[in-house]
Amino acid sequence: MSREGRGSTSSKDKDKGSSKEMGDVRLCVGCKKEFKDTNIQIFECERCEEHRCARCIKLSDVEYDLLDSRKGLHWYCGKCEIKVLKSIHLDKEIEQKLENLWAKVEDRLAQFNRDVDSVTESTNAKIQAVKVILTELRTDMNKNLQQMNDDMNKVKTEVDKQLILKHTEINSLSTKVNEIIEGEEWKWI
Repeated sequence: MSREGRGSTSSKDKDKGSSKEMGDVRLCVGCKKEFKDTNIQIFECERCEEHRCARCIKLSDVEYDLLDSRKGLHWYCGKCEIKVLKSIHLDKEIEQKLENLWAKVEDRLAQFNRDVDSVTESTNAKIQAVKVILTELRTDMNKNLQQMNDDMNKVKTEVDKQLILKHTEINSLSTKVNEIIEGEEWKWI
């Protein structure tokens, strides 16, 4: 909403060669008077870039000098001021709606994070339970395998004993068969 001070011109008007401004001539849209002096008391609307002289906007020299000394001051003509105020009001409404929306998004995000944390905790607990079960199964399986190994060793030992006994019996029978064949069965008596 800035205003152009004494002798200033709009860059927009310079660029497009506006008929309102020819060189350093400024046309006050209020009184339709052209001002050529660069030290004139005239304001430029920051929105529409039309000019108004201090007399048309009913400013005394003191009031004009006071306003002109404020470099951060924005000035709008009467018709633009209403539009600018509506725009500012609308901006505030949008800003408030965005703040409310952002608060809702943050709440939903926080709830989502809580849900994820809850699911993560639950999943971790289930994983730990499965690990315990697997550890128990591994322990039981190792015990079973050890028992089977022990049983197999016992069976093997027994089979080995039986094989040795049977081997001894076979050797004894083989010797007797050979003695019968050779006619030496008298050795048995």
